[in-house]
Amino acid sequence: PSAKSDRAGDGAHVAILTPPGSPWCPVDALERWCATANRRTGPVFVSLGKSRFVERAGKQRFLGRAVARVVKAAVAAAGLPGDWTGHGLRRGMVTAALDA
Repeated sequence: PSAKSDRAGDGAHVAILTPPGSPWCPVDALERWCATANRRTGPVFVSLGKSRFVERAGKQRFLGRAVARVVKAAVAAAGLPGDWTGHGLRRGMVTAALDA
């Protein structure tokens, strides 16, 4: 698959400066999610289906609108001011990383 910034689908190597084993390590978090959600193929980020007792990973891709709802709910729960969006958080993270 290709991305907007990688039309050829060549991929890229990036540094992840969080030490492995840290609760903030994105690689460890992704591996835990894939193991928990039993994801080996298909979309990584999927909707969660609810049963009476547990939440289980579904097969439908998690859409941008759902990301927006999750971000807005988390911001409201944290009592943060402003209009936060998933895209804004991603853009801000990239800007902060480049500045650093």
